[in-house]
Amino acid sequence: MKPRYKISQKWTAFPAEFSAQIKDLFTQNFAKHLESSIKVFVDGRIFTKEIALRVGLHTQGELKRFNFEASVDLPENQPENHEQLIFDKISLMVDAIGTLMTEYFENDQDIELPYVWAEVDFSGKKVWIQHSTENPDLEAQADALLGLDTESKIINNADDEKSEDVLDTTEDEFDQFAEQVSEHIDSEPQMFKKKKKDDLH
Repeated sequence: MKPRYKISQKWTAFPAEFSAQIKDLFTQNFAKHLESSIKVFVDGRIFTKEIALRVGLHTQGELKRFNFEASVDLPENQPENHEQLIFDKISLMVDAIGTLMTEYFENDQDIELPYVWAEVDFSGKKVWIQHSTENPDLEAQADALLGLDTESKIINNADDEKSEDVLDTTEDEFDQFAEQVSEHIDSEPQMFKKKKKDDLH
């Protein structure tokens, strides 16, 4: 997943358990649309200036995935409520992608999305969205064959593990988060109410 800012190179991945919880959230909310051959994949990354989230759909037997990607800015100076801020921004992106995915399924898996980052207004807040067909599994295999170390960009030192601690939520905290997001996902899609799809290209 490519970040919006070119200077964004190193990043911290969402903790595996947290990504799994987001995956379960989408799988449960869209269970009636997901056939046994369609799997949900989640990739979340925290950069210095932004947070990016990808929720991908992969149909068994196909090489490409249908990826919904969202990004939001992080403030340059960490506020006192930094942990809550990150949590709120992730919730916003999950909500935005959930709205897009609702529209995707309601239109027989036919939706127009930009292939480059495009700013949209969602619930009065700025969110950047884009669509891709990248399959990280295939890319990882190709990188391995070429001898490339893609994991070297992941931040793992102690000073930067704070980002992961932020997402180390309790089960009750995540249940509350999931309930709030589900309410938006189940409601009428609002992403393109004020912005025509053609304007996103």
